[in-house]
Amino acid sequence: MAWLYLKSSDPSRAAERMAEGIRRFANHHSATQKYHHTLTLAWMRLVAAALVETPEGCAFEQFISAHPQLLDLNLVAKYYSQELLRTAAARETWVPADLQPLPELGIHRCS
Repeated sequence: MAWLYLKSSDPSRAAERMAEGIRRFANHHSATQKYHHTLTLAWMRLVAAALVETPEGCAFEQFISAHPQLLDLNLVAKYYSQELLRTAAARETWVPADLQPLPELGIHRCS
């Protein structure tokens, strides 16, 4: 979903759409406590950074082949400590990475 949203919107709007969609899904399933705002935005930034490095007109299969790190469910652990991710602040709002900076949301070239 991140890839699709980022291809059709600017990174900030794509992140908003992703957050709204996940919150609605969690709410529908009575699992609002499962939503984690920092994790959502961190993944969006990682996908957006990969899109910047991807040639124009790529298909998803090409994109993910060029960026296999995005398949690593532990990728965010390179940027965030578990202690920080467990905080209420990280769950409810955006919290910057504490281990190393995340890439900034940028303009993507893949359309």
